[in-house]
Amino acid sequence: LVQAQTDQSDGIQGYVSAGMGLLPDYIGASKYIIVPYVDAQANQGNYFLRFDGGDLQLNLLDDDNIHAGPLVGFRMGRGDVYYDAVSRMHHIRYSITDGGFVEYEHRAQDPRSGERVTLSVSEGNINYQSGLDVELRALVHRPLDFIDPGLIVAVEGDMGWGDGSFMQTYFGINQPDAL
Repeated sequence: LVQAQTDQSDGIQGYVSAGMGLLPDYIGASKYIIVPYVDAQANQGNYFLRFDGGDLQLNLLDDDNIHAGPLVGFRMGRGDVYYDAVSRMHHIRYSITDGGFVEYEHRAQDPRSGERVTLSVSEGNINYQSGLDVELRALVHRPLDFIDPGLIVAVEGDMGWGDGSFMQTYFGINQPDAL
């Protein structure tokens, strides 16, 4: 993981982290693939623009703990996959999503520690109509000073719900695919 951070007391502050991550080959897959990972945030006071988990979020609230605003995201498709039977099924194109988010964030005295709970709602509208998705995400991060002051561990849990269109897109089987 590589991380760069700015520290300007009156101007824009932020960070960029880059590394590698694991994602399912497609939504619902049991095989995982290695993908590039990028996480970034730029703050002007309490306002921010953050790229997190495939979503670009813009906070429009001037509050230390409560954030809310629009988001634009990316949903992977299903095309060239490793599982032979699934690769013969109709391909699902990627989709660009739009929606919104609201979150509560607690930042400790030490900015390396904190908790965040985010509720986001997005719908695949651009390139492919892929349905409505609601996600609840919780994140806790703490420094591991006893190992290295720069080492921070984060634990995240997600829970999601999709409408009928979302479920049909990613988990439904049509007649030709069933054969």
